Order: sequence, then C-alpha cells, then structure tokens
Amino acid sequence: MSKELVKNLQEPVAYRYAVPRLNPERPEWHYTMTKTKPESQPLYASRKWVGLNDDEVHQAFCHAEYETPYSWDEDPEAWCKAFYNYVEAKLREKNQ
Repeated sequence: MSKELVKNLQEPVAYRYAVPRLNPERPEWHYTMTKTKPESQPLYASRKWVGLNDDEVHQAFCHAEYETPYSWDEDPEAWCKAFYNYVEAKLREKNQ
C-alpha cells in the first residue's frame, strides 16, 4: 500500500516539529499528539490496527473464566492476568 493511500485512509497518530540546533542538518525532533505548530509534520501508523470483535472478547472472558484455574472471587488479580494474556496474544496474532 502506498504512503499516499495510507494517508488518505488514516488520521495522523502524532505530529513532529523540528527544534533548531547548532547543526541545521540534524534538527532535534519534538513529538506531540496534536498539531501544535503550523510547521508540524503529521505521522501515520504504518498499517491499520485490528482490534477484537465482541465474540473474541467473549472468548477471552470464557478462557479466563473456564479454562484457567483462577476464580474471580478467589484471585481476581490472577484472573485478570489470564484475561489480559489471552487478549494480548489474540491482538498480536491479528496485528503481526
């Protein structure tokens, strides 16, 4: 996918602007989440992020609830870690 097409599909994820230094060929870059200066350059993600749909979130819940030895009532921290690890693995799989 060309950079122009990506720019047309997505909003910038951040902006950067150069701060003058002694050597103008090597500026120092400052990054912001909003366009703070007119000369700020938009930065785009290299590809579109793919999240989880409702069914996949439900699968993550079922995994933590029924496929691990952890109970929300007895050990909520371990249950949350199991849920988190499942969600993280699925997101990595979908966005590699």
